[in-house]
Amino acid sequence: MDPQKALSDALTQRLGMQISLSSLPIVEEWMDARLTRWLESVPLPMEMPAGGVADITVAVASDLQRLTWSAYGSPPGFIPKLAKYLDVSGAKPTDLEVINAIGETFEPKYVGSWIEVTPGAVATGWQFQNYFELSTLRPYLGDNAAAERVAQWVESKGLSVIHNVRSGLDSERLMIQLPLDGVDDWTSIVEAALAEFGQGADTSAMTSFLGTNPMARPELGFGFSNDAVDIVAVGFSGIKSDDLASLCRSTSVAYEADIGPLGHAMGADGIDSLGYFVSEGTTRIEARFIPGTKEAKPGN
Repeated sequence: MDPQKALSDALTQRLGMQISLSSLPIVEEWMDARLTRWLESVPLPMEMPAGGVADITVAVASDLQRLTWSAYGSPPGFIPKLAKYLDVSGAKPTDLEVINAIGETFEPKYVGSWIEVTPGAVATGWQFQNYFELSTLRPYLGDNAAAERVAQWVESKGLSVIHNVRSGLDSERLMIQLPLDGVDDWTSIVEAALAEFGQGADTSAMTSFLGTNPMARPELGFGFSNDAVDIVAVGFSGIKSDDLASLCRSTSVAYEADIGPLGHAMGADGIDSLGYFVSEGTTRIEARFIPGTKEAKPGN
């Protein structure tokens, strides 16, 4: 891609993200500086290795009560600005120990960060995107009952690869994601995970939906800290924006119609994927957008 066009596209993408914030009541004025700081920590095309760009995703809860910006890219481009961002954001020695240990041991293909807004709060953290073998990553997931419970369950289902690991700064919770592409009867594995770790939540409508609709890029996620596995999640693509409302109704998850215009405001070409989360016995759905991917119409 022409370097000038790559820069123009990146700046347009970021402008759309900032403009879309005005459509989210949960984003308070004091949060703007933190969101801007995070966005400025994501390398522009000329700061990345030749031909590289940052992969940015915006996730919005269906009830508009949660916003997550995340990005990752090749380490040579990301690490210099990421290190400064984590330092300014208050990373503690314990955070850096985990980041450095995973980075130096596995040399992941991609490294990145995220920032999340919930009512009255902002959290941020780091992530690695790679294909980790669970057996080798296991020592870095924590020496606690929750990590062991997840590892044993995952292995019992014949799964062995983790493609994303992330955590918040000054947080004991780790989140891992496992790709289910190519896994036979992956919907049954998801159903078993929701039953095992869903803390009694009624997830039957979602498992029925996944069992009767062809979904792509399925993934399974777990969040855990100390002795508690407090999040189980499933991600997938293949749903149209117009179908989100009916899915939320069938799964008894709150939905706000403004989520569609929000995606348009950031220049997204519809919903890229969905995430379904169960935490503390409650469920939520988030729509994930890739900002700046919508083609401009001729004459615009």
